[in-house]
Amino acid sequence: LTLIEKVGEKELDHLVLQTTYCCAKALMASDKVKSSASERSLLKNIGSWLGHLTIARNKPILARNLDLKDLLFDSLATGRMIAVVPFVAKILEQSCQSKVFRPPNPWLMGLLMLFVEIHQLPDLKLTLKFEVEVLLKNISVDMNDVQQLIAQK
Repeated sequence: LTLIEKVGEKELDHLVLQTTYCCAKALMASDKVKSSASERSLLKNIGSWLGHLTIARNKPILARNLDLKDLLFDSLATGRMIAVVPFVAKILEQSCQSKVFRPPNPWLMGLLMLFVEIHQLPDLKLTLKFEVEVLLKNISVDMNDVQQLIAQK
């Protein structure tokens, strides 16, 4: 990342970002991601990298490139939550380095509310509950505060 920033070439930055999106989409579309821990680990690392390229640098992830809410909803329907929830959580963890994407940013809060609702799903795997709790802890957000926001809606 430092190398990309030092080179300062916008085209290189754009290509790296587009390649990251493509890799993430390809991994999430793979059937192996449901069963392979190494595939899921790679996806989490790509999520962290994507968060560094975008959120941490105060750049949005546009829905046309990667709609994180849709990803979470689709993962529930397709049984890919085991891979998608940690991926999106790793992206959002980078908000702690951002000046723009911090609470009460509406985009971030909408995703956090969705994560808290996922956390409350019955029969949710413990590892996914833990991912949500770790995300909230890492970005210094209290789950009760998010639950109060949900109750207000």
